[in-house]
Amino acid sequence: MGQKKIFSTRLDSDRIKALKHLAVDMEKSLGVLLEEAIWDLCRKYGQKSAAEYEPENRKESL
Repeated sequence: MGQKKIFSTRLDSDRIKALKHLAVDMEKSLGVLLEEAIWDLCRKYGQKSAAEYEPENRKESL
């Protein structure tokens, strides 16, 4: 896995609120949920290199 970097973007406030509630419900951090969503999108659109770096294949835990 590569080095973690800061990535910022603007999101709709309702989506941020929903994500925060999901993080609390799932007992996960916002970062972990966002990484999971990114992996899912990479798989969905067939980015072949994404499978190599999927969370379940990495030695480090999130």
